Amino acid sequence: MIKLSKQPLLTTTFWIIAFASLTAPIAARLFSGPAIVEAVGGAETNAAPGKEASDLGPGREVKSSIAGGASDRYRIAVQSGTFVALRIKKQDLNLTVTVHTSSSKIWSEFISRRYGALPPSFIAEESGDYVIDVQSLEENAEPREYSLEVTDVRMASAVDRRLDDAVRSFALGETLAARWEKEGLREALARYLKAAADWRESGRYAEAALAFERGGDVSFTLSDYPAASRAYDEARMAAIRCGDTARTAAALNGIGYVLIYEGENRKALPYFERALKLAAKHQKTLPVEGKRLTAQALNNIGEVYYSLSDPGKTLEKFNSALALWKETGDRQGQALTELNLGFLHSDLGNMKDSLSHFANAIQLFRDVRCRWGEAQVIAAIGQVNSLRGRKQQALDSYNRAVEMSRAVGDRRGEAAALNSLGDVYEALNDPASALQNYDLALKRYREIGDRDYEALSLFYLGRAHRRKDDTVIAADYFKQSLEISRRVGDRRIEIYTLKELAAMYFDLHKGREALRTYGKLLTRYKVIRDKRGQAYSLLEIGKVKEDLKNTDEAVGYFRIALSLSESAEDIAGQTSILYSIAHAEQGRQSFDKARAAIEKSLRLIESTRREVLSKDRRADYFASVYKHYSLYVDLLMQMNQQRPSRELIAAAVEASEKARGRALLDVLMEAQQIEDEHYVDEALNQGGESRTIGGSEREKTGATDGEPYTAPMEDRATAMEPPGRGSLSTAQSQPLTLDAIQGELKDDTLLLQFFLGKDRSYVWAVTRTTATGHELPSRERIEEEARKYYSLLTAREPIPGETASQSRHRVEEADGLLSRQAALLSQMLLGPVTAELDRRRLLIAPDGVLYFVPFDTLPKPEDARDSGAHQRLAPLLFNHEIVVEPSMSILAAIRRERGTKASAPKTVAILADPVFDPNDRRVFSHVEAADNSSDSSEQAKASHQTRGPAQSANQALPRLRSSGLEAKYIAEMAGQGEFLVASGFDANLKVATGNNLALYRIVHFATHGTINTENPALSGIVLSLIDEKGDEQKGFLGLYDIYNLHLNADLAVLSACRTALGKEVKGEGLIGLTRGFMYAGSRSVLASLWQVDDEATAELMKQFYNELLRNRESPAAALKLAKEAIMKHHNWNSPYYWSGFVLQGEYDCTIGANGKASMPGGQYGPIAVAGAIVLCAIMFFITRLKRTKRLI
Repeated sequence: MIKLSKQPLLTTTFWIIAFASLTAPIAARLFSGPAIVEAVGGAETNAAPGKEASDLGPGREVKSSIAGGASDRYRIAVQSGTFVALRIKKQDLNLTVTVHTSSSKIWSEFISRRYGALPPSFIAEESGDYVIDVQSLEENAEPREYSLEVTDVRMASAVDRRLDDAVRSFALGETLAARWEKEGLREALARYLKAAADWRESGRYAEAALAFERGGDVSFTLSDYPAASRAYDEARMAAIRCGDTARTAAALNGIGYVLIYEGENRKALPYFERALKLAAKHQKTLPVEGKRLTAQALNNIGEVYYSLSDPGKTLEKFNSALALWKETGDRQGQALTELNLGFLHSDLGNMKDSLSHFANAIQLFRDVRCRWGEAQVIAAIGQVNSLRGRKQQALDSYNRAVEMSRAVGDRRGEAAALNSLGDVYEALNDPASALQNYDLALKRYREIGDRDYEALSLFYLGRAHRRKDDTVIAADYFKQSLEISRRVGDRRIEIYTLKELAAMYFDLHKGREALRTYGKLLTRYKVIRDKRGQAYSLLEIGKVKEDLKNTDEAVGYFRIALSLSESAEDIAGQTSILYSIAHAEQGRQSFDKARAAIEKSLRLIESTRREVLSKDRRADYFASVYKHYSLYVDLLMQMNQQRPSRELIAAAVEASEKARGRALLDVLMEAQQIEDEHYVDEALNQGGESRTIGGSEREKTGATDGEPYTAPMEDRATAMEPPGRGSLSTAQSQPLTLDAIQGELKDDTLLLQFFLGKDRSYVWAVTRTTATGHELPSRERIEEEARKYYSLLTAREPIPGETASQSRHRVEEADGLLSRQAALLSQMLLGPVTAELDRRRLLIAPDGVLYFVPFDTLPKPEDARDSGAHQRLAPLLFNHEIVVEPSMSILAAIRRERGTKASAPKTVAILADPVFDPNDRRVFSHVEAADNSSDSSEQAKASHQTRGPAQSANQALPRLRSSGLEAKYIAEMAGQGEFLVASGFDANLKVATGNNLALYRIVHFATHGTINTENPALSGIVLSLIDEKGDEQKGFLGLYDIYNLHLNADLAVLSACRTALGKEVKGEGLIGLTRGFMYAGSRSVLASLWQVDDEATAELMKQFYNELLRNRESPAAALKLAKEAIMKHHNWNSPYYWSGFVLQGEYDCTIGANGKASMPGGQYGPIAVAGAIVLCAIMFFITRLKRTKRLI
């Protein structure tokens, strides 16, 4: 039972199971009667394992030592119809007893995974030698002792035969229960209850008590507490009738345990105290069993004290119980106490002791093959990992615990693990997953009537909603949680809820109420010696004090809190407290102290981040601690203003670099360890040269193979992590230092790295030899102006339901304001770096909303400063190549990865002009060529069409006719043997996800795109939705599908709408299609910022590829020249038409075509080259001839 992941300390099922076998005295009374036996009688015999069967008979007790996995064999001669009762005395030994008939048929099987005696019996169906095999189920080879005795041999009576059914039913129940499978446990329950009813009807109350007890155990495991309570009460009454104090004590413990799980802790205590008194009496006659009963009662009482927040008495009871378990050699009981001590020490902040107890517990549970107990320990270790910042290991542990609990039908264990999962997801800034797990846990607790833990789930739900600022919903959950926790007397959950209410007071600026509530919490945490709780209370008191301008007092509280958190080894707590110390010290101008605190915090964050293996979870976690980097950057730049130095600028740039694109950087670094060449080899083995797929020219053979993998929806929520990547320590993917960043820059290149902060933002201008930092306005101010500028730029995007007149008026108004807004934004963002701009290539590393700004549309800052309100200024495009970089570390990783791979052998693969509508005439005619050579009237239809989603849910996506021409132009420039064009029906998902794309240096998609900024996994590219027969087919290339692509591309061109956008994740940038294609193996991506015009885009792409392939310009230079060409077109001189596409990633490579089109001499190129070679050869021989003559 751990803080914020409350679990019952005592695993009830196993306390009860451990003592269900305390009925060793029952075995001697199970059967009685005269002996009828054909066996040798006499003295005691020792069996030798591995030898021939030893003979059994009345009056003979056989003693043996049996190693794990070994077996002993015995023989007894009986007549048909003989009843035989056996007794196996043992302590903590798991074994099976199998009875074989004289004809070698298995007649009966008995299993015991419990401490104590086993009383098997059978009725012989034929005369002869019956063989009894005893096999150890222990995994440890260490021998354990037992003895076997024949207690009764006689002719079976009618009563014996009736009771034999009960024996068999009970034995089958034991076998089924030992498998720990949900359905098996349900069947075992039915068998136990049948046996109990049969025995009770025959007056065999001792046996009935044992069977009812087993039924209670199983019902408890299945979280059916009312049924468990009924079964234990039946066991209690049966035990009282036969005067069995051991069975009575065990039944009382069971009834009390149900009350604990139902939240009735105080009502449970009298049952445990009565059981303890009975155990003391039992010790006088049977000391071992009595001590075990005492240990069970002590543990149960300890759990009550734990729930009542009395750690001193809890520890005392648990330690006493553990000593008794060890003395009696009961591993299962010892395992349970070790588990509970682990929980207690975890709450007390003694993490080393906690882990030690958990380690002991899990080994003991595994020794006795107890999967249920193992699941509890795995969940407990998950909690420790979570507290230590090892979130990925915690998730793994909790998921395993959920699976194991479900397998055995333990709804309560499942619910506890679900709550713990929610807690980790909340810490990783994934509220949707957290709420999903909390809701399911609440459902499970309500199903089983567990009020105590229902209160806990309500608390969790309230906390999660408060963090989403849903204060009304949160307050309702907290109210419900308080009512239930107070009713059941659970102070710990009451404390949790009060803590969140205090935080709500603080959020609502009710400082005095917050201080009063936190003071009460601190007192309660001191009483129960909860170090983490004390640290938390002190931290929050400090925050309130700082808010009330009592900064000195606040820092004092923070430092005491830090000491307690360090003592409790609470990494997450230390991280939060160090941030608060840094914030307060910065506020009182103690910059050096602030820096020391925040740097220590960042070291803990980086250490925690390394422990999170999943890239999407790592990104979520990083977003949750982004404010630490923001404070650090701001602090360093403030220090730099006081005493400027390169060291401070370098530290600020490096901190900024660490706070961007980290998940992508990890994957790119991992990719260097993976050999992707097999995809290229596989594609090459399919053969084929240049081909056009689609229409009359399409070739069916060798197009591609492989269906796209669609991840389950629960794995696609954030779509951050690419499957199939290797594993790489994040220590190997550390961001670049300033010196390393400068090493990536050429003399003609300037990096402008932006960082937006709450109060102040910054831009760093970095060249190969210099680095300067400059202050900018706040994030809020920059966001306001940037969004306004984006809105003006995209005024030409169509609005559903708007008339032509309304659209024209809106566009004219936007155009009138555009120049002024561009000038304002240029001054705001670039004014401080005017002197550094010159005519350099600009690498823009944006932050937040700046990803939406096409910087090449902004005027030069000096021009903007001197311009009039409506003066149209020359854009930066005329003097600068402009490239967007998620981070310089990512660019460096791309370049390193490029150096490990051979270039793809072919130039460009194009998917264009898909079929979206079953009414498309291509469905009926299959004549693609006629459509692609559309006349001017058809072009006119497409002239104002955009490559965005449909305007309404009922509207089919319009055909993009210009995209077909776009594909044709690109193929012509690529040259023979260098391209693949998949158009029409064959611009489909199968081609897009096949291995063939790995053959091409450029992959080009000319189609519709869709971006979901809330759930990036729902973003994607739309390919053919209709096949040749007019039937619907899957045609959406989603972000997860893109992650599964295996590319070896220098460039991916996403000639569709808004493909450069995505969800903004702090510490990552925009998560969308661009990121997906970089994950998939493209070293650069050309994508759009808005709904681009179909025809203008086709022309832009024509110009771009002309410069890229024919003139062999770099991607950045080719894009600049293409945009300049489009600007000259009268209809497209608005930035809306030419500035929508931005380049990200590698910008300085030459991709040019390998075929004829890339050669300067056109079709005569090969002849010219051949002639040059011949001429060189002639000149060589002439020179050699002259030299030879001189020698002569």
